[in-house]
Amino acid sequence: MNRGKGTRACRQGGAVAIEFAIVLPIFLLLLYALVSYSVAMVQQHQLTQVTSEAARSAAVVASAPWLADEDMLAEASQRVLDSIEAMGWIVDETPGCADGARVTIEDDTLTVCLERSLSMKTLRVAGISVPDLPDALSGRAVIKL
Repeated sequence: MNRGKGTRACRQGGAVAIEFAIVLPIFLLLLYALVSYSVAMVQQHQLTQVTSEAARSAAVVASAPWLADEDMLAEASQRVLDSIEAMGWIVDETPGCADGARVTIEDDTLTVCLERSLSMKTLRVAGISVPDLPDALSGRAVIKL
């Protein structure tokens, strides 16, 4: 019996195409997940850095003994806005956290809290969202005055 005249490699050519068709979407999904989670982590790091720099800058003003409480909060808030603008971000796109305040001063503690929306496309595959991230990232810095 003569089953085929081609070599074994020629007869297996279709199997490679089927395996490639199965593996390629999985590989691309993993690659997209890796890149999108990396972008989210970089944005979180930037937000934390801006928040800590804003808190340091605001602490210099907030520790000034000659300022009244209202002036102290206004000057600290302006320092936070300057830090946001120095990063190149739009101030209106970087609100405060849940209560909406960017800066609070209570009991000799300065708290700076910023939130930034995460504008990233998600892929939905078999009921799984990639990347599975919150709608907004937040950064908080607390300094004892």
